[in-house]
Amino acid sequence: SIIEHLNSSLSEDGYILMVRKNQKLDKPVHIINLCLSESNGSTWTQSPRNVVVLESGAEAELLESFIGSDQETVAYFTNAVTKINIHDNAKLSYCKLVDESPTASHFGLTEVNVGRDGFFEGAGVSLGGDLIRNDVLVHVNGSGSEVHVNGLYITKGKQHVDNHTEIIHHVPHSTSRQLYKGILSDSSRAVFNGKITIDKDAQKTDSSQLNQNLLLSNKAEIDSKPELEVSADDVKANHGSASGPLDKSELFYFQSRAISEKEATRMISKGFALDVIYKHRAKASRNYIIQRLQKETW
Repeated sequence: SIIEHLNSSLSEDGYILMVRKNQKLDKPVHIINLCLSESNGSTWTQSPRNVVVLESGAEAELLESFIGSDQETVAYFTNAVTKINIHDNAKLSYCKLVDESPTASHFGLTEVNVGRDGFFEGAGVSLGGDLIRNDVLVHVNGSGSEVHVNGLYITKGKQHVDNHTEIIHHVPHSTSRQLYKGILSDSSRAVFNGKITIDKDAQKTDSSQLNQNLLLSNKAEIDSKPELEVSADDVKANHGSASGPLDKSELFYFQSRAISEKEATRMISKGFALDVIYKHRAKASRNYIIQRLQKETW
């Protein structure tokens, strides 16, 4: 992809995380990419390239945060690539938080290979940043593996957030689940393009994909394109998409109980968002994201 090629040419930094055979980390690993402003207001680019390897039977929880300054005068470009290899019987819970400066751009690629009886759950949360693009590519290479890819994006102002995902089932007897939700306000825009690919030999695959969006403004815009490409004939596969404003009857229910429209909107939006977050099984990462969402103004 363009993101990976650009990262390869510019990368000067990154990390390698290797969990040895049958090793189970008792604490989560949190990688923080902190972007602070330059005194002269200059712009810059950071291109971390990261590698994560879980050998057979290993287990780990990994959280990546990209945190920027609140200053709107700070302009920079993040181009991050994380390559993840999950060997047979290994389990990884991975969460990525994009909370960049309001004027920053963030392009990121997460590419995952999952072995036999492997487990991967990935959660992507996009909050801060002027222009954000997240690419997620998962290769299901081993039978008996289980994959969960979920995402949440909350946009405001003139933000633009793209999420492009593809889960490719190469072998039979594997499972994948995907849920992405968006909350859009003001004149913001988002794109969801998710694809499930089931190869000819991937019989008995069980896969599903759903994208839901809550539009809090008539100027907000979402382009949703879930896709299925199935070459096998003995599979379970479905996808769906739903977008729309708040239900007026729900707002009326709250207002009839002396709750303002503003507070009702906040409560409904929060519940809509937390539905995705609570699907992430890794407790530490989940709590970290929930604490960050408490600061959000809906």
